[in-house]
Amino acid sequence: YGLEAVVLRYFNVYGPGRSSGGYSGVIRAFLSQARGGADVTIEGDGTQTRDFIHVSDIIRANISAATTDQVGQAFNVATGTETSVRELAEMITSFVDSSSDIVHIDPREGDIQRSCGDTSRARDKLEFEADVSPSDGIERLVAEQTVTREDNE
Repeated sequence: YGLEAVVLRYFNVYGPGRSSGGYSGVIRAFLSQARGGADVTIEGDGTQTRDFIHVSDIIRANISAATTDQVGQAFNVATGTETSVRELAEMITSFVDSSSDIVHIDPREGDIQRSCGDTSRARDKLEFEADVSPSDGIERLVAEQTVTREDNE
């Protein structure tokens, strides 16, 4: 139909408004476990990595894609940084100030060991780079959820 398009490949999106499920659902699961004082449960040894990207960076990438002349191309929307599931669990328990233990159970069948986006094309052609580090984003999410929980009490 002659429609010009840009393809965005989102990696593990997290942030306010994200529901549980998928690879970024681990963040919500860990938050719930840590806040409830339950064990924070890691499937596998925790060395598996993901590239977690904050929803505010996704919005910026969408705006860049909507205004670019680089049509007909695909771009990874990621941080380009690997965060291990163990590091994620440790960040969350620390930010929540939880005394929950981090425990390991059997690995998830078919789980990939490493996932990290090559962001060079997005940086060079869309002039997009993620601004929110996983640590800053998780800390922000914890703070936002704390305010929301206090408002609902």
